[in-house]
Amino acid sequence: MSVAKKGFGKGRSPTKFSFTYEDYAGLTGLSTEAVRKHAQRGNFDPEDLVSVLEFIQERLKRRGQSDEIEALLREAREPAR
Repeated sequence: MSVAKKGFGKGRSPTKFSFTYEDYAGLTGLSTEAVRKHAQRGNFDPEDLVSVLEFIQERLKRRGQSDEIEALLREAREPAR
C-alpha cells in the first residue's frame, strides 16, 4: 500500500523563522541585555511578529524616527563595521 504524495504546501508544517535578541537589539538601538529585559517584563513577545513590530515602532518614536523606518532598514542592511 503506497501513500499518495501531498502536493506542494499541503499538509506541511508552517515555515518558522528565527531571530535573536541580538537581532532585535540591532534594530532598536538597545543592548542585547536591555532587549532581553524588555521581553522578560512583557513589553513585547519575541515570538509574536506583531508584538515585535509594535515594540520596534515604539522605540523609533522614542528616538524621534517614527516616520523613518526606511532609515532604520538601511542601517540594518549595512554590513557591520
